[in-house]
Amino acid sequence: TTGMRIIIRRSMLIKIKVDGKIIEKNVFAKTVAGALNEAGITVSHLDQINPSPKNLITNGAKIIITRINQEIVTEKEMIEFKTIEKTDSKLKWRRKKIKQEGKAGVREVKYQITYTNGRMTNKQKLSSRVIELPQPQIVIIGTKIEVGKVKTGRASWYNHDGKMSCASRMFPDGTWLRVTNRANGKQVIVQVNDYGPVRGTGKMIDLDKVAFKKIASLSAGVIEVKVEEILE
Repeated sequence: TTGMRIIIRRSMLIKIKVDGKIIEKNVFAKTVAGALNEAGITVSHLDQINPSPKNLITNGAKIIITRINQEIVTEKEMIEFKTIEKTDSKLKWRRKKIKQEGKAGVREVKYQITYTNGRMTNKQKLSSRVIELPQPQIVIIGTKIEVGKVKTGRASWYNHDGKMSCASRMFPDGTWLRVTNRANGKQVIVQVNDYGPVRGTGKMIDLDKVAFKKIASLSAGVIEVKVEEILE
């Protein structure tokens, strides 16, 4: 009719990537926000929209929605107990006895967990409180030494295994020995794990370097010692 005004609105085909799928939709909206509304897709204030909801729509545009969800969870976590060692001169050397059993404590921790497209991407601790204190474990260690064979002689040092060990021909492997430097009274406890010294050297025992240093200077080379077999 005369004076008629005709308006033609062209729809635009867009693609929306959301919730693990791609949706193709013809929309008349001018902005990204309008297009999502027209497509019937709801978004939360945490969701990420690319491009921005305020951006203008162009034909063939692709909109990506990243779902962001958060929840508050409370978890109970174990608190490890400590072990306290005490000595007892009445208990045989190297023997151990548990005087008090250890018990783990419990801590209640509140977390805020963030999920991105269904996958956990962040776990933030919000608060923590102890609801049960741990109980330490008390271990009694014996220090009473009972002596078997006692020998005196000369001792030297050598590089063996870097432990509190020694070489002996008089005592079998595994035997614990208390070695005393007769010049200064210093003592060290070592375990036999090697056979020696070589016969004809006049030496009764070879101490590992680290053990020898406990009772004498390495420059001394050879020292007079008393060797006591420790009974287990």
